Amino acid sequence: MPPTATPESSFSETAVFGDPVAQQLLPLTNGRFAIQTVHGFAIYDEADLMTVAQSIPVEPPGWPNSTLSASAEHLVWRDKNGRLFVQRLADEATLDEAILLEVPGNPNGWDHPSFHLSPQGNFGWLFDGEAYSDEPPVVTLYRLQDGAELVQFRGGLPQFTSDEAFFVRDTAEGLLIYDTTRLTEPLYTVPRDEEISIWDIDLTADWLQITKYLRAEKRPFVELRDVATGELLHTHVMADDETRVTPSPDGQSLAVTFKQDDGADSPTVVAAGVRLYTVSGELRHEFLAPQISPVPIPSACAGVWTSRRSDPVYSLVSVDFAPDGRSLNVTYNDYVATPVTHLYATDSGEKLAEFTGHESLFVANGRSFISLSTDGLVQQWDTATPDATPQTIARYGTPITDLALSNNGELAALVNETGAELRRTADGELIQQYAGATAVTFDPDDQTIVLGFVDGRIQWRSLADDSLLSEMSDYAAPIRRLAYWPNQPEPTVLALAENDCRVTRWQLATGRQLEPLHTILTFDEYGDVIQMSIDDFTLSPTGNLLAGRSWFMYGFGVWDLSNDSNILTELEDQPLGVRDLAFSADGRLLATGEAWPLGGWVGPERGGLRLWQIDEDNVSLRWSTELDQFVGAVAFSNNSSLLAVGYSSGDVTLVNTHLEQFVGRLETVSGVTGLAFAADGRLLAATTRDGLTHIWQTGSP
Repeated sequence: MPPTATPESSFSETAVFGDPVAQQLLPLTNGRFAIQTVHGFAIYDEADLMTVAQSIPVEPPGWPNSTLSASAEHLVWRDKNGRLFVQRLADEATLDEAILLEVPGNPNGWDHPSFHLSPQGNFGWLFDGEAYSDEPPVVTLYRLQDGAELVQFRGGLPQFTSDEAFFVRDTAEGLLIYDTTRLTEPLYTVPRDEEISIWDIDLTADWLQITKYLRAEKRPFVELRDVATGELLHTHVMADDETRVTPSPDGQSLAVTFKQDDGADSPTVVAAGVRLYTVSGELRHEFLAPQISPVPIPSACAGVWTSRRSDPVYSLVSVDFAPDGRSLNVTYNDYVATPVTHLYATDSGEKLAEFTGHESLFVANGRSFISLSTDGLVQQWDTATPDATPQTIARYGTPITDLALSNNGELAALVNETGAELRRTADGELIQQYAGATAVTFDPDDQTIVLGFVDGRIQWRSLADDSLLSEMSDYAAPIRRLAYWPNQPEPTVLALAENDCRVTRWQLATGRQLEPLHTILTFDEYGDVIQMSIDDFTLSPTGNLLAGRSWFMYGFGVWDLSNDSNILTELEDQPLGVRDLAFSADGRLLATGEAWPLGGWVGPERGGLRLWQIDEDNVSLRWSTELDQFVGAVAFSNNSSLLAVGYSSGDVTLVNTHLEQFVGRLETVSGVTGLAFAADGRLLAATTRDGLTHIWQTGSP
């Protein structure tokens, strides 16, 4: 957690506005589903989809540490102090009476206990183990009807069949299969073999599917067994390019994902998709992943690492059968591109529908299916006429990715998945929307606003009447960042587009582009020189310095805009995972907020905060501290005396930059994505992952 402190000034929250983000869509039993937000769950019933049938709040709210059982009778949640609760959702019970289990824990590491629910919610198990420990974790199985502890294991997490009649534990001895009515000893064991490793396990009500790997032949294969007896029924030998097998609910079909690359040292995926087999091995259909439209890489970026992957097709494929097995949802994803979901008929192989930007999709019954899209829409589709206009059930918010405050603090410009919104900070009143906007900035006099768009356009618009003053278009990629360049003879904006190694300078009145900055970060790693483009930048208030960070787990660079060579300095000792940077008002300090998992890409959340001293030709570290969670945003006050720091927990701490001490804390309910002080210092704004914007009056004169 961020250091504890007492606020040094009278910050008071005056407004919170925005639509909460739908974190996920959860299928429930009996024709119901739930939408999870940071505040809890909204349950919908197919009998009346336009009305929320039940609301289940999570108090205090948290993100994203809550899980609802499929029966919606039990709730697992974790508060901001890391305590874990298992709660029975009974109308007649008070909260204290409904708590079945309470476990202390650490919210920021992998060593805290976690609680998991069986498919129907009749059982739950507590996983208690420490990260990087040689000791196997302790697993305690509970019956949720009364909270009774049933049995305790060392290692081997249980996996339940969909009807909860059986569960399987993967142990050093092999796979142990239990009848849930008799837990004293396993029904049978599928032993391990020195020549064969077990890769994966899947369960339906009737089938136990085991993906194994034959070490000598370097070939995976899949066994389908009767889960009640362990009898081997079918074996499917996987092709070299096949990656994962998913059985249909009736066990008669296998959906197998595959991926093919070009065989190069740094391979490019050239084909991916799903093959649909019968259990006897007959290939029925093959579904290919769609192509990805490439984003042009400017010539200035030749030989430079950029954030866009080069694969020409979607390379991440996941599948999900409908409960009746008659249709197959195939979601094609990528690290960058928007996800695409195809709905196929399993008998004919016909593509019934295609959805772009839908994170969740499931068939509720034989007649309709429900989707949650990345723009926050929950919709119902008719399987008989999937091309027809869907019925919109609800609209939720989307995470805010960019924040700009007008200099007088009266307006906030917020960028999310769908575009930009202009709102009043006093009450959140919506003034204007800009569809497709990806970046935004205000002019110093609060007369105009500059917007960048997903198609590469830049617009200069009047705040008085929203009239278009000028438009520039020199990009084929989304605009990532905009900054008004102060102290210039003509109104000028700095812009950075996706995958571009240049920060370009535009005169707004004429639309003329000035000489771009070649903003490349250069590193020497293990004797290899790596060049990397920046994907974000910040401008000093005086306009003479620019700091940019890379998209990868590296650091940042600082450029002098008045210097012909552009580059002021590049640090030898780069911090890892810089998420945000901010200049002080006098331009003499630069703050970097960092996020980096221990052990590389995986591990407990860790972060860092650093203050850098900027002299005429040098950048030196002045103060730093390590933290036990990610830093998502940083911002200086108008007099540079305070630094606001936003965390993945939703906390915002205040640092006295003269004393180099934490002196205050503010709270939101989910990870902070943006921070900004008004130019006069009287207002602080924070945006969060739950789609909300928080406004505080700072108490400054």
